[in-house]
Amino acid sequence: MKKNKLNAAVYGKEYLERKKGIEYVESLWLSIDENGMDTALPTTKDGLTLIGGHHRKAALLFGGHTHAPIIKY
Repeated sequence: MKKNKLNAAVYGKEYLERKKGIEYVESLWLSIDENGMDTALPTTKDGLTLIGGHHRKAALLFGGHTHAPIIKY
C-alpha cells in the first residue's frame, strides 16, 4: 500500500518520512500487540492507497507484519 500524499498537505512533508515519530509508532505497536487492532485500515476502492491509518500501518510494519485488514471505500 502506498501513502496518501494528500496527507502531507495537512501534516507537512515530514508526515511522509518514515523516521519521524518512531517513538509514537513503537508505542502504538505495543498497544496493537497487547490489545489487537480494532479498526481496519481505510483505503481507496483499489485497496492500494491509504486514506487513513498511516501510523497503524507503520506500527504493523515495525512489529514485523506484512498484512493488515483493510476497508475499501
